[in-house]
Amino acid sequence: MTVRVFSAIRAAVAVLLLAGGAHYVLPAAGQAVAPAAGQGHPAVAGNWLDHQGKAAVEVRPCGGEMCGAIMWLKDPLDPKGKPWRDILNPDTRMRARQVCGLQIIGGLKPDKNGVWTGGWVYDPEEGKSFNVEISLKDANTLTVFGFAGVRLLSETMLWKRLPADQPRCKG
Repeated sequence: MTVRVFSAIRAAVAVLLLAGGAHYVLPAAGQAVAPAAGQGHPAVAGNWLDHQGKAAVEVRPCGGEMCGAIMWLKDPLDPKGKPWRDILNPDTRMRARQVCGLQIIGGLKPDKNGVWTGGWVYDPEEGKSFNVEISLKDANTLTVFGFAGVRLLSETMLWKRLPADQPRCKG
């Protein structure tokens, strides 16, 4: 079996996404998956499927900021059948961390226009962090804008909201 590692935000920013294997059911086309009522969380909070359908990230409040962690991978196992690890982290003490469950987004603070700015995204594929901003395009679409220092080196991705009961990494 060939394992391909896919970067969701190529060149400037990437979120580790692993191709292959498992499948799950997405909502039917046009079916809304709104956040649960009464949660009191910012509208960007929730479970989000990346634009390629290879990984899901749970975005949630972390104190006065927003953060996000990989909550699901389409193929969570390496070629040896073991969970993917953060093997390219420049800090050798962190290389044993499992990718599934890993915090990859942090430091996002709201601005007056509904954009969460000033954050970082960590790419386990490169062992590097980059700048990120997120905002809602609509109730079920998250705009993820990643860049490397300057906004010219950027890419915009659209992630789709998943149900709150989306299956998670097993751990």
